[in-house]
Amino acid sequence: MKEPSFEKLAIVGVGLLGGSLALAAKEHKLADHVLGIGRSEESLKQAVEMGAIDDYTTDLAGGVAEADLVVLCTPVRHIAASVPTVMAHIKPGAIVTDVGSTKCTIVDVAEAAAASSRGTFVGAHPMAGSEKSGVAHARPDLFAGTNCFITPTPRTPLQTLATVAAWWRALGCRLAIARPQR
Repeated sequence: MKEPSFEKLAIVGVGLLGGSLALAAKEHKLADHVLGIGRSEESLKQAVEMGAIDDYTTDLAGGVAEADLVVLCTPVRHIAASVPTVMAHIKPGAIVTDVGSTKCTIVDVAEAAAASSRGTFVGAHPMAGSEKSGVAHARPDLFAGTNCFITPTPRTPLQTLATVAAWWRALGCRLAIARPQR
């Protein structure tokens, strides 16, 4: 499969992982426009200044509304809490994935929210990071050569799974498909 390219990428949580995803997406030309979504205008402005994102908002629902791909890069507890809002506000055909290290709760919540959504969710866990945090430490090669677990469910459309797999592969990840269950 060729590398996926999205017109609009929304990254929720523009810290080390989200900022690195944004930089890598730009470097590999995987998105025409990268929108950062977060709570701190100060860190979002920093992400714009360093070229990680093109624009930002603190409005989660409004921010994801026009995105083709949404990547949730907040701490796990925030991912699970934000999934219902994200799934309720995405446009038809949009794809949502995440970077959460635990999958059961996130996938359970996402599956329930996806039942009445116009888009799809495919969980992921790239084994990337650093002892440092924040967008100031983001780098475009953070995911290169790392393992990424993708956690589809029986409800995951094969085309969506293929697109998400191609996305993580384009960022330099080695892929493994895993069950989200305990």
